[in-house]
Amino acid sequence: MFVEAAVERLSRAGIGWVLVTDTLAQPAAPAMPIGVCSVAPLLAGVIGRLHRDEPLDDLLARA
Repeated sequence: MFVEAAVERLSRAGIGWVLVTDTLAQPAAPAMPIGVCSVAPLLAGVIGRLHRDEPLDDLLARA
């Protein structure tokens, strides 16, 4: 989620693209390239480990 003037500020800072997660829908494509990283595999791993009563520390250390 980008607040007002965020894309302009990022562009002025020399940032050419941004990587975001898919946890929030992007209402409109900003004027800069955006890469979207899915959090689904991480959430699936966490849910599976919680279900099996396994620790999360090593899974989260790799995230």
